Amino acid sequence: MGGYPGWNYEPGPYGGYGPGGYGPYEEPASQGAAITGLVLNSVLAVLCCGVLAIPGIITGAFAVSNWQTNPRLSRTLNAWTWVIFGLNVAIMLVLFLILLSRADSTS
Repeated sequence: MGGYPGWNYEPGPYGGYGPGGYGPYEEPASQGAAITGLVLNSVLAVLCCGVLAIPGIITGAFAVSNWQTNPRLSRTLNAWTWVIFGLNVAIMLVLFLILLSRADSTS
C-alpha cells in the first residue's frame, strides 16, 4: 500500500477514507464581556487618565476582533483586559487615598 504516511486508504467503518476532517468544535468566546472591557478601559483612559488603560484598550480590541476566529485567544485576551482594568482601578484608588491623606494632614 503506497501513498502518504499517516493516511489510510482503506475504507473506515462508515465508508470514509483517511483521517477525519476538522478538530473538535470550540464554542465562540463571549463578545459581550470583551466589548464591556474595551469600553470601560476606554472610559478610564479618557476621563481618568488611567496609566494602564492603553494596554487594556489594546487587549480588549484584540479580544473583540478574535472572538469568532480564535476563541481561545479571545478568552485569554479578555481575561487580561479585565485584569488590567482591575489593576488600573486599584492604582487609581491607592493614589486617591494618598492624595486624600495628604490633604487632611496639611489642613
